[in-house]
Parts: sequence; structure tokens; C-alpha cells
Amino acid sequence: MAGHVALKILSSSARTVLSCAGSLQSAVMAVSGFERSLTEEKLHDAEQRLQKSLQQIVVIDGQIRELEILYKRAQKSKKNASRYNLRLKLSVVSGIKMMYHHYSSSKREEINRLRTQLFGDDYQLGNNRNEQM
Repeated sequence: MAGHVALKILSSSARTVLSCAGSLQSAVMAVSGFERSLTEEKLHDAEQRLQKSLQQIVVIDGQIRELEILYKRAQKSKKNASRYNLRLKLSVVSGIKMMYHHYSSSKREEINRLRTQLFGDDYQLGNNRNEQM
């Protein structure tokens, strides 16, 4: 009978320990859920920023085309001062476009990293750093 009482006390202690462990595990899960929420928010933000940068690249491409047309016109009419100014503008706008490409590439890498954290798979959007632009 004494063994049976000791077993009851031991099993109630084990239940208490398991109960504490369960509440600790749920607390860890709550933090994990909060971290997941933050990661999802970061992912959404990075995706929006990537889309905006790609839109800006399209706008800049249009500006470059317009500047090239103006440059060719200045070439035909032999306006050297205009040609010089247009060539400088073309150079600056092309540099800005390259920076947007670099930014887009870093956002792609960030998105891949965040998706890997969230889903565990290695999602690839493509890395355009080594490709021709």
C-alpha cells in the first residue's frame, strides 16, 4: 500500500512537471508565432520594395530612351553644348539605373532568405548580379 501511495505522489509530481513543460512549450510557440508574424511582415515589405524598384527601372528606361533621342537630334544639328549636357545626363541616369538594379538584387536575396526562414525551402527568384543588364 505504501508503494501505491508513493507511486501516486510521484505520478502527480510528474503531471505537474509535464504541465509546466507544456505551458513553457506554448509560451515558446507564442514567441515563435510572433517572430513568424514579424518575418512575414518583413517579407511583404521587401516584396513591395522590389516591385517599386522594378517599376522605377522601367521609368528610368523611358527617360534614357528620351535622352538618347535628344542626343541624336543634337548630333544631327551639330549642337555640341547640348550634346555634352545630354551625355552627362545620360551618364547620371544610367548610373541611377544600375543602382536600382543592385538594390533589386539585394531585395531578391532578402526575399529568398526570408522565404527560407518561413517555409524552410530554398526559394529562388533569380540572382541578376552576374547577368547582363
